[in-house]
Amino acid sequence: MYKVLLVDDDSLVRQTLKAVINWEKHGFQIVGEAIDGLDAMEKIDVCNPDILVLDMSMPQADGIEVIKYVQKGGCKTKILVLSCYDDFSYVKEALKLGANDYMLKHLMKEDSLIESLLAIKHDIESARRKNQAMDHMEQIAKEGASLLKNRLLLKLLYDQTNSQKSEQEFKQYCKNLQPNNLALIYIKVQDYIKVIKKNDPNGSDIFFTAFSNTVYEVFESGHNYEIANCEDGKFVILVNISNSGQLENKKYLDCAMTKVGQALSEKLRIEVQAISSINCTSYLKLWKIYEQLDNKINHFFYEKSDKKYLIAEDFSIVSAGEIKVDDYQIRAYKEYIKKSRFSLLREALMKEFSEITKDRIVPAHLKTYYISLISTMYSYIYEHFDMKRDYVYMETTTRYILDAGNIGELLTIVMGITDHAEMLISNDLIPKVENDYVKEAIQYIQCHYMKDIILTDVANHIHVSSTYFSYLFKQNTGMKFIDYIKEIRMKKACEYLLDANMKVKKIGELVGMPNRKYFSKAFKEYTGMSPQEYKKRNI
Repeated sequence: MYKVLLVDDDSLVRQTLKAVINWEKHGFQIVGEAIDGLDAMEKIDVCNPDILVLDMSMPQADGIEVIKYVQKGGCKTKILVLSCYDDFSYVKEALKLGANDYMLKHLMKEDSLIESLLAIKHDIESARRKNQAMDHMEQIAKEGASLLKNRLLLKLLYDQTNSQKSEQEFKQYCKNLQPNNLALIYIKVQDYIKVIKKNDPNGSDIFFTAFSNTVYEVFESGHNYEIANCEDGKFVILVNISNSGQLENKKYLDCAMTKVGQALSEKLRIEVQAISSINCTSYLKLWKIYEQLDNKINHFFYEKSDKKYLIAEDFSIVSAGEIKVDDYQIRAYKEYIKKSRFSLLREALMKEFSEITKDRIVPAHLKTYYISLISTMYSYIYEHFDMKRDYVYMETTTRYILDAGNIGELLTIVMGITDHAEMLISNDLIPKVENDYVKEAIQYIQCHYMKDIILTDVANHIHVSSTYFSYLFKQNTGMKFIDYIKEIRMKKACEYLLDANMKVKKIGELVGMPNRKYFSKAFKEYTGMSPQEYKKRNI
């Protein structure tokens, strides 16, 4: 059981948290409750919880102070932040300090809470596996030479304090490798969590075996190598290369990684990104090169979507700096929205986007900035136009931004959100209907077409029966509900398909049709051609 401490000054919230899920069923045990930040600090020392479910705004000491206290004490406690919609600055600071996830209190439901807790549980288990690999070398040696080599290589990659000892151990068991003329290849599996879920409960072990066998088939007739599983879909290959010069070695690695990528795609049906360094001259420097590769793999976010392999020496370190919000720019954006000058808003956003991304920064910081920017813009829209806050849309938008796989996807999502804002406040995009029920329904559809909504959902939203709503909608718009929502989705899909970096599957998800076959069929019925054909003709 993983120990959980609930921290919130609102007793009703604490009671709701205890009742909303079956904690023990999912492997959790509530070991205590705290009514404010100071109370939490005392109970952390006593209970030593694995997970804190932590409110941000509390008397005595707020959530930020509690997080700092946890980190200062060297605790391994993971943190799930609870916040209200207006606490985003708190949430941003909490994530920066190391909180693992956040959840809006207004949207706290059984499924979302379980999903967040299980993800944190996975992180705890992953960290514990790494610690065990470092602390129990004697026991690991008994598991076999292959596993031992994997753990020894991990020590060289992670352990900076005991490098010489780690080097001697590695040389003893990995005599096939020569410490000179080495290349370190860093491979990241895309959608790793989804991949290993196919093979639960031993998905990661099964996958690593299959991954290793595939790599072996590529390297068996070539250079000596060792492979290590760095957890969470990250793998490294340490391989001997020739001393025939950088150009030849780059060609060899490019060829080898192309073959590895093709084999993994064909046999395991996975996509990977890989970056390598050819400047490894000593085992003692591997940890430093590994850190650089872990940073430089972020360059994939800025490369073309078909780019799968990079040479580290061709790229600089990706900046870890944060983007500061320009108050003057924010005022300008608000003025464009106020006056419905959305063409100028898009132009300004595009210009800012180009400036921000000119010097590459860590994608997570870029995404955090745009989550904050969109949140600020929509807060203004809701307040200025006296609209009800749509928490579901804001949560969905945040997830889309976080899931953006490359710079093109992020830009398309940001522009799409701008289109949505225009749709929200523009009367031109709402059919001229007299019935207030239908007007409200159309606004709801236009705000939620990207989700899996059906006629019943809309009828429930406007508080009428499904049969009556279906009749009203047809009478006032001349269209069936299903045809109307399909038209909105297909028009939006046509816009997304003009972006060469956007994949068809991703576009289907963004317009509320995640099943690729169903989306392609619906698109062909609407346009007379497949999404791929439409893309080729219009790009």
